[in-house]
Amino acid sequence: MSMTVKQALEQVAHYLHNATSPFALRIVNDAGQYLHTMHPWRWASGQEHQITAVSGQSEYELPLNVRDVTRFVSASRSYIDVAQIPWEDLVRREQYGAASPGWYTVALRYDAGSVADDVGGQSDGIPRLVMRVWPSPAAEESITVLYRRGWTELRRDDDIIAMPDWVHPLFEMLLRAFALGIHDDKVGALHQRLDEITGNPMARIAPSSLYINTRSRDGSIDGVIGHISGGAGRAYSLAGQYGDSRVYPGIGSYTPPPR
Repeated sequence: MSMTVKQALEQVAHYLHNATSPFALRIVNDAGQYLHTMHPWRWASGQEHQITAVSGQSEYELPLNVRDVTRFVSASRSYIDVAQIPWEDLVRREQYGAASPGWYTVALRYDAGSVADDVGGQSDGIPRLVMRVWPSPAAEESITVLYRRGWTELRRDDDIIAMPDWVHPLFEMLLRAFALGIHDDKVGALHQRLDEITGNPMARIAPSSLYINTRSRDGSIDGVIGHISGGAGRAYSLAGQYGDSRVYPGIGSYTPPPR
């Protein structure tokens, strides 16, 4: 059963004991943004966007809800592997003329529309998401960009919150954390409430069972099981002093730090 913005706002009011919050819609959107950044959800994958690659052109505009580009598909070459890296790293590779790795390397840049850019060319205040591709395409062809979507900002009460039913309990827990973290921060600051959900290796806080179970359910979509290492998998690794980023905790079982 789908959830609407109106239902989410009612949840926020309930957590605030029916008090009116001037930030209620922002709370819903902030919780949704956090949900999409806390884990690379498989239920958010499988999105497509068509672009026309042009010989020598390295930048292309994408929908604003693109979070991670996962692969290209073309009529001529079928599946094309893609590695997404930070924008600065891609520019550095271009500058030093690094050899092609045999696949496309891409980076995303969010243009707020305050200055002209290569894609829109107008300072119209309309935000854009720009994808830079390296190496630049050698010929013109139609390409399907496969991607994992992020949160789409909600504005109306009848907007549908797009997520599976089994993600609703985790989203509602995030709604509660943001609502109380903003309006009742003397009892528990927002970051503390979020740590109780996702865990914090630096503070030796294990993630909640709800978060673990939701990730497990998500991982079963394509049959991936077990631990991963490197990259996103570092976040809950015991290596080092728990200093890795937890933005993308990765898939697999959580190993609590030693007590």
